[in-house]
Order: sequence, then C-alpha cells, then structure tokens
Amino acid sequence: MQLRAMVGAQIGALRAQAALNHTAGYPLDPAVGFNGQQTHVSSFDVVDLFFKYDLSGNVVFSNASVSLGISNVFDRDPPVYKLQNIVIGLNGYASNSGGTLGRFIQIGVAKGF
Repeated sequence: MQLRAMVGAQIGALRAQAALNHTAGYPLDPAVGFNGQQTHVSSFDVVDLFFKYDLSGNVVFSNASVSLGISNVFDRDPPVYKLQNIVIGLNGYASNSGGTLGRFIQIGVAKGF
C-alpha cells in the first residue's frame, strides 16, 4: 500500500507545501537472504517540502518566481532487501518501496513573457 498526504498554504506571495509519502512494509514468504534470514521488508516514510515565491512586485520581475524543492528531507534510506542472488536493481534495497536517491534539492527560477 502506498499513500501520499499533502498539506499546503498560500501566504501572500509565498506558497509552502509538505508531503508525506508512505509505503507499507510487507512479509517475505518464503524468506530471503543467506539461510532465509529476512522475513519482512519494513515500511518506508519520506517527507518532501516545496516553496515558491512570486516576485511580481515590480515591472522587471512581473510573472517571475523562485522555488525550492527538497525531496527526502530527512535523507531516509529505503528498507533493506537481502536477496541472496545478485540481481541488478534488487540486491540491497527494496526499490519498489521508494526511491533510493536520498535527499535531493532543486532550486528553480521561472519567468513568464
């Protein structure tokens, strides 16, 4: 099960949003890993933030904005998946439980004409 909950607010020229991404854990039957050691993959929760500020205060900056996006704010690692055979993309982390990128920061500037 995957769930995404978002909350946001517009305060004057500032837009702020926070999102919680949840992926539920799941059992592994049969167990995986060396001697069948892993029987469960843990749940995975990631928080994302987004901010946007409109700079339309004067003629030069009309229809312009700056933004900041932070994915995986707390730099959470995805849950461990101990597959005993080396298979590209599956050994080490449960990639189907969320991204393996780590914290990612984006800065943007936009201008409409």
